[in-house]
Amino acid sequence: MFPTVISSEWLIENINQQDIRIFDVSFFENETIEKAKHLFAKEHIKNSTQLLLRGRDLSMQFFTKIPKASTFTQLATQQGFSRGIHAILYDRDGRSAVRVWWLFQYFSHVRVSILQGGMTAWKAKNLPMEERKIAKLAEVPVTAFAAQPRPDLIVEPVELAQFLASNKILMPEELPYSGGPSKCFFELGRRMKFII
Repeated sequence: MFPTVISSEWLIENINQQDIRIFDVSFFENETIEKAKHLFAKEHIKNSTQLLLRGRDLSMQFFTKIPKASTFTQLATQQGFSRGIHAILYDRDGRSAVRVWWLFQYFSHVRVSILQGGMTAWKAKNLPMEERKIAKLAEVPVTAFAAQPRPDLIVEPVELAQFLASNKILMPEELPYSGGPSKCFFELGRRMKFII
């Protein structure tokens, strides 16, 4: 079982582990893709790679809708994601990491954790940062990763209404995550689901 949230202390102790891969998944919704790449290159957590789940043929609706499995697979693998790794996600906006964490759960990769507080908390503790040149997209290995959708993680409106009536859920404002509003909820004792 992989923790949903990991601390900066845990990450600094494990930052050089071979099976750990760190990703900045900030969405940069008000920036072009080129600008987003430059912002990452200028400053990011040590050993991290940018996982920008956007494409020239994708609108901003990508952030609130589930992409096709083939699209997600291509974007993720081109930017260094592969099966078998423990992916650590962080963001700069307080919401992108939660969204991408859920997408990986939905596409059947459960070895994913979120860095608590994201890059803001990391920098506040004066932990290692770095800069590097913009990396080119990699060739996609056939066996790197194949997204397998899990439709059971989708919440239908009727199901949400039933949960709300039962008072057995925590709404986003009750969650410990410090980021902004999120279209998600937790049913106690079960997995996280998303409202589409």
